Amino acid sequence: MRTILLIFISLATSLTAQVRFVPNQGQWPEHVQHRAEVVSGGLQVDADGWTSWQWAPSESGDHHAGKKQGVLWQARWKHAEVSQHEDWATSETDTDELHFYLSSDPEHWAEHVQAARRIERDNLWPGISLRWRGTRNGNAKFEFTVSPGADPSLVGWEYSGVAPQLNSDGSLDLIHPLHDRSKGFSAQLARPFAYQLTPEGTMLSVECAYEVHGNSVGLRVGDHRTDLPLILDPEIAFSTFAGSTGDNFGTTASNGPEGSLVGGTVAFAPGTRPLPMPFKRQWASSQTASATWPSPYSAPMVRP
Repeated sequence: MRTILLIFISLATSLTAQVRFVPNQGQWPEHVQHRAEVVSGGLQVDADGWTSWQWAPSESGDHHAGKKQGVLWQARWKHAEVSQHEDWATSETDTDELHFYLSSDPEHWAEHVQAARRIERDNLWPGISLRWRGTRNGNAKFEFTVSPGADPSLVGWEYSGVAPQLNSDGSLDLIHPLHDRSKGFSAQLARPFAYQLTPEGTMLSVECAYEVHGNSVGLRVGDHRTDLPLILDPEIAFSTFAGSTGDNFGTTASNGPEGSLVGGTVAFAPGTRPLPMPFKRQWASSQTASATWPSPYSAPMVRP
């Protein structure tokens, strides 16, 4: 099935954390459908959009002293179908269980709640599905999959509490009066990057940009092949390409010749594939650095 995938980052930060989406099973108000903790804040998936909150850096340097100050803003999908709790499908569900006793009323207790790394629902707009997941930086990311025949120009949302401002590099600042970029306190959507992959593995770039009208944000997608999926701003997963059966951690990535991608890893156990083109073929006694160099014609190169 041919699809179009649109991806955006909701917050900017430099730390690393796991993002888990906790379903509402009665512990929160009814309009809340999932909540997730992200670095320096949190995110709440609502029936018709989402709410973000972000803690400001501590003035004293002591995170346990005084009051915490932060900002909160909301975004609402434009002309979209309001979701219901049962609309969400989950994947990468964690095995641990959470228990919530947030009031004296047992009706609002929730036990054995399991969080998921990804949640998704169909037909936010006709033929357009939505998926939330975490990033390597510990932030939340939302993606859209537009089915053949659906109109990607329907995708849009409107902010309240922050003002979207388009930058010259194509990124989008979300400006709040309390934000202070000099202190690393800001929020931004990265510039959308669009491309298509042919069956042979060749990457075709496609123009894509935000359209901002007041507090409303949409997308403008350039000419592209209608017989191929169109992917915007993906998160490349090099672990898919390395194929190691032992513990290994990606440390760096770069572009290579002829459209290839180069991923650097450190392996802590035997099991790293000797092909294609590892930096070092023999396993060392403690750890081995290797470079995975996927050909532009190997498939699949990208895991949505």
